[in-house]
Amino acid sequence: MKKLICKLFGHTLIEEYYVVRCGKKHFQVAHEVRCLRCGETIKFEMTEPMRRSTLLQEGWFIEEEKQ
Repeated sequence: MKKLICKLFGHTLIEEYYVVRCGKKHFQVAHEVRCLRCGETIKFEMTEPMRRSTLLQEGWFIEEEKQ
């Protein structure tokens, strides 16, 4: 039903930016555009691997997840 509503009226988009660890000292910024209604991913991009210091200089706040 939600997919039908999206086909008729268009997607309700939400943009998410987050940082993904790749390796021990490098991170990548992920940019994802998804539909809030049906959950379909419209666009997904990742930057080149960067060091933590570069991300902090650009204003990113990195928090370690405790499992």
